[in-house]
Amino acid sequence: MRMAKFGIGQIVQHRKHPFCGGIFDVDPIFNNSEEWLNSIPEEDRPSRDQPNYHLFAENLETSYIAYVSEQNLLLANPASQYHIRRWAIYFLMKTKTATILGATPKLSI
Repeated sequence: MRMAKFGIGQIVQHRKHPFCGGIFDVDPIFNNSEEWLNSIPEEDRPSRDQPNYHLFAENLETSYIAYVSEQNLLLANPASQYHIRRWAIYFLMKTKTATILGATPKLSI
């Protein structure tokens, strides 16, 4: 099992699809249903033995929860991070563990 490349609170974007999101949980290896995995076309299906991330995701149309393999993620560019921050701030305040743009927020609730 390898170490996760990204951490909770980081803002990432998908390599192939037009969305970005804030990480709120990490599975060290694939931990979703067979049905979900098999719904991905075989040529795009990720391997199971890599970290998978739970994201608060959004695209130009909507916000949603996404489950994405590490191989399909990149750190988001700053323009994407700006859009994510408006809903991620609430999460950051609740967890007190997240980072945005490399800075750890010092929040008191």
